Amino acid sequence: MLSRRRFITISGALLAASAVKCPTFARSKTFVDKITELRRGVGTYVANGGTIGWMLREDQLVIVDTQYDRTAESTITTFEDHRGNAADPLFNLLINTHHHGDHTGGNAAMMPHAGRSVAHEACVRLQNASSDADDAAIAETTFADEWSTDVADETVSLHHDGPAHTGGDATIFFERANIVHTGDLVFNRVVPFIDVDGGAHVENWISTLETLHDRYDDDTQFIFGHGHPDHGIIGSRAGLLQMRDYLTALSEFVQAKRAEGVDLGTLKKETNLPGFEEYSSDDWPLPLAQNLEAVYREQMGNTPATSS
Repeated sequence: MLSRRRFITISGALLAASAVKCPTFARSKTFVDKITELRRGVGTYVANGGTIGWMLREDQLVIVDTQYDRTAESTITTFEDHRGNAADPLFNLLINTHHHGDHTGGNAAMMPHAGRSVAHEACVRLQNASSDADDAAIAETTFADEWSTDVADETVSLHHDGPAHTGGDATIFFERANIVHTGDLVFNRVVPFIDVDGGAHVENWISTLETLHDRYDDDTQFIFGHGHPDHGIIGSRAGLLQMRDYLTALSEFVQAKRAEGVDLGTLKKETNLPGFEEYSSDDWPLPLAQNLEAVYREQMGNTPATSS
């Protein structure tokens, strides 16, 4: 194992060297450092950023996403302690759900401790397009539609169902545990980030959520990328439909306002989506205006972003 200095940084400093720039909503000062097992050796880890998923079975460790560079060392330490031995590599498999820096920012520090790494091909392409691209922070293996491997007595399957939150989203299915990590396909009852410039497509995102709902069952547990403090990051497939309903209402709201002749600048002054007021919480700093502009741009053929 490589020698490491053990530290936890909890200041509000900006990111130093993540693979891509993160949406500002993700740059929280809150540091949680909480590891939770759900069932059959699969669980979640939360420090600061998008939810990390993990599996530890028969001394084989899988990690899904790496949060930020500033949390990477503490994440490594946490999983060394959780694993309880000095295995090398520490992570037998490292997976990225998509390219955003609150999910990949720890890659540069953690990939040297991974035996294998995998992500969707568009995730890697979007990372490479960043001026901060770091070869050490990009998955070695990519896939287009599906990818699967056995780790210990578990089968880990990845799926890409087209552009949604970004152009390169992957869901991760731990088949025997019947647990799915959705990445940021689900923001549980909070305003999501819609990365139009990163290939997002809201209408296909809606379809993808319905596909996922039909692919799994009522016993499937879902790990969400982000969640409202009162609702958390773990849920059932009902959470997929809740997210679908938000995106559907958002799309219909923008369409109706456009039909009324409302311009984008006026549209972005809306602060609540009817029926989903809870999503615009003071505890969640991403404004509804980002979503309204993203959907407006999609409906108008992805016109350039405005500064209004």
